[in-house]
Amino acid sequence: MAALPTTIPMDLPSKLDRSHELVYVQLAFLIAAGLSVIIRIYVKTFLVKHHSLDDYLIYAALVGYTVYGALAMDSAINGATGKHYTLGYSLDEAARSLRGWYLCMALYAPITLTIRASVCVLLLRLARSRVHRWIIYGNFIVIAIISTVFFFVLIFQCSPPSHFWTQVYKTQGTCYKTRIVSTTTTVHSSVCAVSDWCLGLLPIALLWHVKINGRTKAIVAVLLSLGMIAGIALIVRIPYVTRLPPGLEFIYKSIDVAIWSVIEPAVGIIAACVTTFRPLVRHLGFGWNTTGNTYPSGHVQLSNVHTDRFASRRTITRRSRNQSVLESRSSEKGFIHGAAGQLSGTGVPRSATESRRMVGSNLPRSEQTGQLYDS
Repeated sequence: MAALPTTIPMDLPSKLDRSHELVYVQLAFLIAAGLSVIIRIYVKTFLVKHHSLDDYLIYAALVGYTVYGALAMDSAINGATGKHYTLGYSLDEAARSLRGWYLCMALYAPITLTIRASVCVLLLRLARSRVHRWIIYGNFIVIAIISTVFFFVLIFQCSPPSHFWTQVYKTQGTCYKTRIVSTTTTVHSSVCAVSDWCLGLLPIALLWHVKINGRTKAIVAVLLSLGMIAGIALIVRIPYVTRLPPGLEFIYKSIDVAIWSVIEPAVGIIAACVTTFRPLVRHLGFGWNTTGNTYPSGHVQLSNVHTDRFASRRTITRRSRNQSVLESRSSEKGFIHGAAGQLSGTGVPRSATESRRMVGSNLPRSEQTGQLYDS
């Protein structure tokens, strides 16, 4: 690390202090990611009433990202991150920034790996084809390996590790060449970006043969594919990584890398959470109706039956239609969901035995007794 220069260069950048950019971006995305996880916790606790492995992984990722964000903002506010050396900051401020950088680098790989693991667990629950499942497993194994290598390269790039931030005091120690770290970062970013795009496009294949209408299929596919945005952030960050200079210039010019490194995990957390919001949207009365099925085959979704103000005018038509739907689905697996419990009186099968044969043994109790069951 070079000493603080005593002369002012002529080619100064237009903005000598960009630290506030990192603070604003980090704060905004930390709040957005936090709100997304809070909504997810609410949905899983009070509406779905079940937490899965992918939920716990996202919760853990948010905890790590919160610590990451606190360190990043501290290095910008109390350190020298994003500040040009001509502003005259002290060596202590420079060391504080580099220490924050080191700790953020140590957290980055585990956080992003945890987010991708959560997405993989979610997709594994949706995948029925062996090929799709092996694609998901293969993606995760590759990402786990490259993230582990990346993690150890970053934390052991200096010997001793503390030399990364104490080198401003001219302490004894050595560090890798900048090119080694930048190359490793580029490889990690490229592999993760390809993985994000692969996992983002996979839902299209998973939903290709699902019996739902085109509009609903498109909405679900888009929600499950939002993680591709994180892959875009990785690609955008690569040119900034390859241009990082050594010495005190690193503290100033690393601001763009820091900003994009803040955006990527936040987008991943938000994208992973948005896919779980549908029960809340339906609970608030903004769910969409479909002519098909948004669940696995045999699970019929007929929403908003109980809130239709004109339901009394269409009772006979709906009962006739629902009866035909039940008859067409009677041989399939799954649950009959939504308005099946409304079928009492006109349109009801002539005997309880026929009713059980049509609906199947998996019918929820609330529908067997004539009560509307709406998840």
